[in-house]
Amino acid sequence: MKTNWSLVLSLIFLVLLSCKKEKDILPENARLKQVLSYDSLNAKEPNGILEEYEYNELGQISKVSYDNYGNGFLKYDVYEYNSAGQLIKITEYNANSSSPTGYILLITYTYTYSNEGKKNKEFIQYLTGSGSNQFIYTDGRLTRIENYGWPNPIDQLVKYTIFEYDNSGQPIREVLYAVNNEPYRWTINTFVNGMMVKTVIYAGEDFENPDNKVREFKRTFDANKNLKILETSQGPASSQVGHFVYKYIYFGE
Repeated sequence: MKTNWSLVLSLIFLVLLSCKKEKDILPENARLKQVLSYDSLNAKEPNGILEEYEYNELGQISKVSYDNYGNGFLKYDVYEYNSAGQLIKITEYNANSSSPTGYILLITYTYTYSNEGKKNKEFIQYLTGSGSNQFIYTDGRLTRIENYGWPNPIDQLVKYTIFEYDNSGQPIREVLYAVNNEPYRWTINTFVNGMMVKTVIYAGEDFENPDNKVREFKRTFDANKNLKILETSQGPASSQVGHFVYKYIYFGE
């Protein structure tokens, strides 16, 4: 029987293509490896690596290193967990040429949890002082964060954030207030199919005034809800300029 080689080659190509597609599909909650910076979406080469991630034997983040566009790590964070798998401590080390190790301890974040397993306090120890964040829940949802301390006395309220949700339970708005109860920063989140695809930050009391836009974030996810691209752009109220693109690289890609 005469072999139809054109058909055979076509079938082989389809099988290889199918295998490639399966390989390209990341699993849910894939482990993030790196965050790369680009000048634009169409740029072929990154400016450099911004972040690199390491994990412990349980698959939890154990270390995040922050690179200076390929010129060495500016700092790194070490993560610690309790026996219940809850994050209890983050220690931040910054580059310092006078240190024997090349780094010095800069900030320590310590977390405590309620009996229900919800984070209720973050204690922050700086080199020159300390502060804390109190997390308040209503009906199981985070509705308020109160910021105390540094650079003020540890028990002094500095500011607080109120969280608002839509009917689906998604946090669509965050409003930051001064101690005099005046709002001065608004964060508006937009969701599509449960994914936060857009965030816009406004300054001042005039909510969603285009002239008060500080920054905008756009997010692109893959089919399994892994963040792949983050685009940022500055608004009229920002002291910065430019458009930045960050691409997320996962283990297994």
